[in-house]
Amino acid sequence: MPCGRVDLDTPKGEIVVLLGPSGSGKSTLLNIIGGLDHATAGGEQQRVAIARAAAKRPMVLFCDAPTGALDSKTGHAVLKVLKGVNEHWGATVLIVTHAPSQATMADRVIHFADGPIREIIVQ
Repeated sequence: MPCGRVDLDTPKGEIVVLLGPSGSGKSTLLNIIGGLDHATAGGEQQRVAIARAAAKRPMVLFCDAPTGALDSKTGHAVLKVLKGVNEHWGATVLIVTHAPSQATMADRVIHFADGPIREIIVQ
C-alpha cells in the first residue's frame, strides 16, 4: 500500500490538534514528525505478526486491537486473515476491539461495561 503525501506547516507558538477517527494516521504522523517512526506501507507489522503466529498453527490467537492503528481497507484485510486462520485451522481467535462493526465477523460477542461483562451474544 503506498504512503500518502503530507504537507504540513506548524507555525512556532501554535497549538495544533491532529483530529480524526481511529486508524486515520494521527499517531503515525506524530511519530514520524517526532522522529520515532518513518513512513512505510499502513498494517505491514500487523500482517507480519499474524503470519508469524499463524505459521505455528496455534490453538488460540490473542489479538489486542489488531486493527486499531490501521486505515479501514488494511484493517479489513487483517480481519480477513484472522477469519481465515479460524476457518482453515480451527483456531480460536479472541479479538479486543472498540469497533462495533467488527462484531459482525464473530460467532460470539462479549460486551463489557466498566469492568464486568454486560452481555454475551451468540450469533
